Amino acid sequence: MSNHTRNISIDDLEVSVRTSELLTSLGVATLGELLDLPQIVIPSDWPNKIARLVGGELLEVFDELGVEYAGEIVVPAPVEAKHKATGDITLRWATIVAWLEANHPNALAQFRPPASGAAIADAEAKLGLTLPDDYKKFLAIHDGQEEFAPFIGYGSLLSISEVVQAKRGIFGEPEPIDEDDAGEGVRALDYCEGWIPIVQSARGRDYLCIDLDPAPGGTRGQIIEYVVDDNARPLVAKSFADLLSMYFEQAQTGELDLTEHDDED
Repeated sequence: MSNHTRNISIDDLEVSVRTSELLTSLGVATLGELLDLPQIVIPSDWPNKIARLVGGELLEVFDELGVEYAGEIVVPAPVEAKHKATGDITLRWATIVAWLEANHPNALAQFRPPASGAAIADAEAKLGLTLPDDYKKFLAIHDGQEEFAPFIGYGSLLSISEVVQAKRGIFGEPEPIDEDDAGEGVRALDYCEGWIPIVQSARGRDYLCIDLDPAPGGTRGQIIEYVVDDNARPLVAKSFADLLSMYFEQAQTGELDLTEHDDED
């Protein structure tokens, strides 16, 4: 490795905010000093997903620069969820609320006020279908989340009015896809009218959908992933209630990062 490469400033590396934060904490000024460290330890209190992403990003940076790190990148061991949310939607949400209030109150504050019965009925009329009871019960508690609030997958939980808008914006043809690309009980199609988007990414092209037209062996109301740029249509959860429990599990393990707004007033 040339002296020029070793003397590259840490500040000049094109890395994410989290990775930059880690490098600053290590007290090194150059790439050479970073490579001389016997270990690069990612903080144990960082969410699991973020820790893995940072570790992977460092390896990518080293590869792009054509250097080899002889030390060890120490990623914290995965955290296991200590609590489960079970029962109907009301019971599951009560369990989640208690945990969020104690651990991430600002994440809880990003859930919107309830949707009215009239708003839910109007959306069903516009969609021309009946939504699953567990999903409607949650809407009567919270009408989705604020924009960019973290939920499972690629984005935020939509309000019921946004669900109608997102449904109109989804495009695709009911063309067959490889059977292996469809989850168990999910129709092997690129697009199906029975898929109702309830979670949308910031870029507006990635969704979690309620599946109201499952394949044989599937369950009406199951949750599938729909990504415009990918033919895969995997099964994510058996119901909205199970999706909510998955949110709780990922919040506890750090797979879902709820820490971003923890310091806000």
